Amino acid sequence: MKSEVLENLSQKKVVWAIDAFSGVDLQDRGTQFMKQLSGYVDNQIEPVFVLSRENMRVRSDFFYDWIDTYISSAEDILKDLVRKSHIRKIIKPKILLNTGTKGDDVDTLIQYSQQQKAEAIVVSSHLEDGRLFHKSFAEQLLLRSTIPIVVLNPVADVNVVISHIVFPTDFSEEHRPDFETVLSLAKSLHAKLTLYSKMQLPLYFTHEHSPFFHIYFEEEVEQRKESANQWIDKAKNEGIDCKFVINENIFTGKSGEEIIKFADSVNADMIFLVSKTSPVGAFFGLSISRYIARHAFCPVCVVHHHF
Repeated sequence: MKSEVLENLSQKKVVWAIDAFSGVDLQDRGTQFMKQLSGYVDNQIEPVFVLSRENMRVRSDFFYDWIDTYISSAEDILKDLVRKSHIRKIIKPKILLNTGTKGDDVDTLIQYSQQQKAEAIVVSSHLEDGRLFHKSFAEQLLLRSTIPIVVLNPVADVNVVISHIVFPTDFSEEHRPDFETVLSLAKSLHAKLTLYSKMQLPLYFTHEHSPFFHIYFEEEVEQRKESANQWIDKAKNEGIDCKFVINENIFTGKSGEEIIKFADSVNADMIFLVSKTSPVGAFFGLSISRYIARHAFCPVCVVHHHF
């Protein structure tokens, strides 16, 4: 993930993924968030709906026989949504037609967003049939998209101004470009930034009485603090209110739970996550991202770090 992904907000587009035929509550959540976002950035905001037989839940013959009617109905719904939203910089909605399989809905949206050089994709999720993500659409976006994804889950507060971003990190050099990215985002949103680091117990240390455990732990903490102070200086030079917190308790709390707990304790308005997408690290990195996207009390922005 390069720092320029979110750098030039005024020159790019945000794709707002909407389920045109979903309930009013779900659409209202997305509208409230996009209204807040549009007050701080100059991007064009484009509502996009992927129309397919799968998301309409009808028989194939009905779908293809009535496809023109579905398109017309979706256009009317989105036009009405745009008219009522009062969102700055919103442009004409786009209907994308997918005549393939269910999984192609996600690829259709991603490919279009890539063609449009979209800076981010914003998607709402909701509970249905015991599953959090509607047909796993938002979750599949997290898995497949190289474009940053902002997830609005059912418990996230979308009615507040984004004035405080929490960025979980280990302060390693490989995450320095991601730090540059979140700095650009914070600057664009006029938000303060908190860098949060949760110390983890290495796999080769089974307990605190393992050989060299305390030496390793103390050195690791000091190294993170040293890097954190350098990052803070960079943020201050950019005019950004920034601080860091290192959670040294390695024996309690899972990473995802601790990140959500911390973000809630400091009243964060957004969590900015970096998800590892290497063949080895993808499962573990994305599992934490998916957990946080499902349970956080604020919007979650997920970007991919390629190794």
